[in-house]
Amino acid sequence: MEKTLRSTTNKYWTSELQETADTKYSLRFLNTTILEIGIVHPVWEYASQNLLDVRKSMIKARMLAGTYLVQADKYKFSQYKINAICPLCHREDEDLTHVLTFCPTLRETRMKYFLPLKGLVTSIIGRKNVNNSSTLTKTVWHFCLTFQCSAICKTSAKLRR
Repeated sequence: MEKTLRSTTNKYWTSELQETADTKYSLRFLNTTILEIGIVHPVWEYASQNLLDVRKSMIKARMLAGTYLVQADKYKFSQYKINAICPLCHREDEDLTHVLTFCPTLRETRMKYFLPLKGLVTSIIGRKNVNNSSTLTKTVWHFCLTFQCSAICKTSAKLRR
């Protein structure tokens, strides 16, 4: 009886969580279909008690939630006093898409992880299931951020110092 009650309650709240999450702009990068009450999200599942792993997971969670601060955000929050240009390449405004896909300074690190992931994701979901390269990029980076790929974040942080 208690197991059935817990299961029914978890299913109800999982459904509520997924429906609500789908309406939140800040969660647009998050795959809400894997959210489930009582189950740890993969971003946190792979974080050990090691402080560095926790920090990496925090960065990945912020990227997935769209709350990772980049220059474009700082530009807006500073009432346009801080430059929005990427401090690494100085070529264009730094937003999350720029950091993850376009910044030439991060290219070597990005390609080391992105190309194998792109191959893996397309082999799983098939190229036909992807409308355009933007959707593929978003899918690959969701996979990357959800699991164990934080080298770009580390490289970006090192280069900013």
